[in-house]
Amino acid sequence: MSQPRTASRLWILYAAWGCALASLLHIVTIIAGPDWFDFLGAPPEYGQMMRDGDWVFPVAVTLGIAAILAIWSAYAFGAAGAIKRLPLTRIICWAVAAIFLLRGAGGIPLMIFVMLQTGFTALTAFHLAASVYILSLGVGFVFAARARR
Repeated sequence: MSQPRTASRLWILYAAWGCALASLLHIVTIIAGPDWFDFLGAPPEYGQMMRDGDWVFPVAVTLGIAAILAIWSAYAFGAAGAIKRLPLTRIICWAVAAIFLLRGAGGIPLMIFVMLQTGFTALTAFHLAASVYILSLGVGFVFAARARR
């Protein structure tokens, strides 16, 4: 099985493991409860719903996100040659790259805009770090989309 060049492969594996860990973090958040929803920047209503005993919606959404991240991780692992390449890998990886790059690059100006418009100051260094992290995952998926195997 042919694999991408070393530097590219490292970026792709970074994206694959990054998505896998993000998926796992979403599952841990469900288990850990409403304080984790709050800390990790979920909409405030999610944590409150959990506290009120209305857990179905936040859990369903969070499990959905975890599943999507796990699937994206598998596509990156396939592009890296760590597992069998999945169908439509190039298209999926380009789409994921676009999502991550837009979210990562757009997250910072959006946070500033929200803070200026609403006075909402709960946006923290965590949110900035998350945007940079998401942007870097987007770069990894660009390498995954370009991988030739």
